[in-house]
Amino acid sequence: TTNAFFLKDQAKNLKDAGLQRLNISLDALDPEKFKHVNRRDCLDEVLEGISAASKVGFRSIKINAVAVRNFSESEIMKLIDYGRSDGFEIRFIEFMPLDADQTWERDKVLFGHEILEIIRNKYKLVPVDNSLEIGPASEYTFADGKGKVGIITAVSNPFCDHCNRIRLTADGKLRTCLFSTNEHNLKELIRGGGSDDDIAQRIRDAVAIKEPGH
Repeated sequence: TTNAFFLKDQAKNLKDAGLQRLNISLDALDPEKFKHVNRRDCLDEVLEGISAASKVGFRSIKINAVAVRNFSESEIMKLIDYGRSDGFEIRFIEFMPLDADQTWERDKVLFGHEILEIIRNKYKLVPVDNSLEIGPASEYTFADGKGKVGIITAVSNPFCDHCNRIRLTADGKLRTCLFSTNEHNLKELIRGGGSDDDIAQRIRDAVAIKEPGH
């Protein structure tokens, strides 16, 4: 998972190291909106990074966009057409209360059914059977066979009861939920000489106490 800022220079090495799939955060294609949400003017670098990743042949590239009311409505179709043109799956995520900046309000959430309504004004969508049994997104293909879109309804329709995701942070901490305040230090175990079996057991122990909900 990356914001793709350094991806232009790193894509080939990551692919050569064995990485096969990328999730890339990109909330807006409008330069001013991108600058507002990312607090830096680097949209061109991000798009170049995504292009570089595509060229080196990653098996899957998903573009994740957080959907915020009165911000994202004009960006949805831009992102959809970008994904359809370049072969990326676009996934829209309802604005979740992670809220390190204390800015979350329910009124700011652009709900999944509203996002689908915007897309369906232009394209016919076909639901992917059982997609929620595989991951957090309700997935749809386009009736013309070109592209895929996912909707993650973490606010309007939480999926905690069947969530199968865990997360490894950049500094080697395992979290069993994005919202969790509990971390399991795998880096310390690895740097301390832990065996593969030790690492696997630490992961099993963490998953065994995965939170029932956020």
